Amino acid sequence: MQKSAQSDSDKWSRYWSDGRIAACMADAGGSYGDQLGEQWRRWFEQLPECARVLDLATGNGALVHLALASGNGSRLRLVGVDYAAIEPWRQLPAALSEQKRIRFYGHTNIERMPFAAGMFDAVVSQYGAEYAETGASIAEAVRVLARGGCLRWVCHHRDSTIYRNTCSEIEHARFVLEQAQPDLLLAALLQRQIEAGRFIEQSHQRTASTPQRQALNAALQACVQRLRAATPASEFLDMVLQNLAYIYQHREQHTPELVLQKVAEVRVEMEVFLGRMQALVSSALDNDKVNTILARLAAHGMHAGEVEMVHKRNGDIIGVAISASKSTQAD
Repeated sequence: MQKSAQSDSDKWSRYWSDGRIAACMADAGGSYGDQLGEQWRRWFEQLPECARVLDLATGNGALVHLALASGNGSRLRLVGVDYAAIEPWRQLPAALSEQKRIRFYGHTNIERMPFAAGMFDAVVSQYGAEYAETGASIAEAVRVLARGGCLRWVCHHRDSTIYRNTCSEIEHARFVLEQAQPDLLLAALLQRQIEAGRFIEQSHQRTASTPQRQALNAALQACVQRLRAATPASEFLDMVLQNLAYIYQHREQHTPELVLQKVAEVRVEMEVFLGRMQALVSSALDNDKVNTILARLAAHGMHAGEVEMVHKRNGDIIGVAISASKSTQAD
C-alpha cells in the first residue's frame, strides 16, 4: 500500500511480511476471486501482446497473479511497486523470478517513481492508489503511461461493505486497546505468577483468585462476548484472543522475559492493525473524491472511460473502478 510517512510504510511492511497476497476481499486461495478477479483477468486479456503493465501499490503482487492467470499472462511484462517492504516472490513460482518480464520494487513512492516517461502501456492498481496523494500520484501515473495507454484503478469506496466492515473493526480495536486491555492484564498476571513461583506448574493455581486473574477473566469474557456478537465476524478480536491464549498456554516453555515480550508484541500488532484500518477508512473514496480524480485525469490529458461500482456476486459493493486512456497524440 501507499503512504507518505515512514510509520505507515512500516505498518504495511509488517502486514506483507507473512507472505499474504491480498489485503482486502481475498478468497480462500489468498487472492481476489469472485467477479473482481474475473473482471481483472478479462481486462488483462484485452491488452496488446507484450504490453508493459505497472501495478501501483502492488503489495505482494495480487494483480500480477491475476495478470499471469489471464489468457495474456505469458506475454505481458509486469512491474509492481509499493512504498512498503514486500515479499511477492514467496507466492510466485520460482521459475518466474528469473524472467526479466516480471519485476517488483519495494520502498518505491508512487508519487515519485524512478521510471522514464511513457514507459508503460497500462497503469493499474487494486486497493492502493487511493492511499497516495491524489494530485501527485495521478501526475506520475500519466507521466509513465505511453501515448494510447490505459489506466484502471479499483479503489475503496465509502458505500462498500469493506468500508463498513472496517469501521466495525476499528470500533473493536478501540474497545480492546482502550477499554478491555486484556494484554496489559495478562502481563500483570504473568508478573504475579513470576513472583509466585517462576512459572512452575502450581503458579496457575496460586494466582487463581488474585485480583489480576479476576480482572483478566472479566476482560477476556467481554472480548469473547463481543466476538460472538460481531456481524460480520471480527478478524481483530479473533486474532487477539488466539494470540493471548497461545502465549499463556505455552508460557512455561519460555523464559519469563520472553513471554512478557510476546505479550507486549501483541499490543504492537493491535496498534498496527488499527493504523491500517484507519488508513483505509480515511482513504476510501466518496462520489466527490471520484469526481476529483476524474477532473485531475482530464487535466492531464486523459480521456475518461467509465466509473463503475464493483460488486460481488451477492450484490455487495466492494469498490469503485475508474478507467481512463491517454491520447495517442503528443501534447
